[in-house]
Amino acid sequence: MSPPIKVILTKKTGAEPLKISKNENKKLSDIIDQLTDGLDSLVEIYNDSEEDVPLIAFKPNVVESIEKAKKVYGAKHVDDKINKIVQETLSWLPLDEIDLGDEEEEEDDDD
Repeated sequence: MSPPIKVILTKKTGAEPLKISKNENKKLSDIIDQLTDGLDSLVEIYNDSEEDVPLIAFKPNVVESIEKAKKVYGAKHVDDKINKIVQETLSWLPLDEIDLGDEEEEEDDDD
């Protein structure tokens, strides 16, 4: 049997030796590799993330009313009603005639 391998863990108070066997060293190494892979994946997800911008900027009193309505009538029912109203409102606009192409939409600050 081979002698244990020393691993030094650094703490704020100093370094303390940790004695582990080759088998424990292999397991620890595998765990560190998995953690590193997981961290790399998390960093990739973070780097690919985009800011979540709401489609509609509801005023605070409207948000409060929606929340109350969802508690009383249920989220699905209220969501369906709001979607119907928005769809009907958008149907009045000639959106089929507009080609945005690769251009980004300009924000309209009109209330």
